[in-house]
Amino acid sequence: MNTRTFVPAVLSAVLLSTPVLAAGNYGNRLATNPYTQKAAAMTQAEKCTDLEKQFDAAIKTHETAAKVNEAKAMRTEGGKLCAGGKQAEGIVKLEQALKDLGVEVKS
Repeated sequence: MNTRTFVPAVLSAVLLSTPVLAAGNYGNRLATNPYTQKAAAMTQAEKCTDLEKQFDAAIKTHETAAKVNEAKAMRTEGGKLCAGGKQAEGIVKLEQALKDLGVEVKS
């Protein structure tokens, strides 16, 4: 095949196939991804549990934080509020406990 016709033909095929390959419906994959749906549909009780787990993991590496005792007290109080059906108040306490440790709260 002649180089003058082969190179433009290959380039045209590559350029025309790029939009087709890029349109792989990534939006639909995200919409059906259970991890993204769970984050959007997390209940307050699940949020409490998630924050408690975050704190329990973070305390192991932040035991020397300036407000570690206050953070532990807030964690205990937040856990009790969550268990007692006052999840909104418990979430506030647990988030504050994580902030006292100097940890960014993960949603």
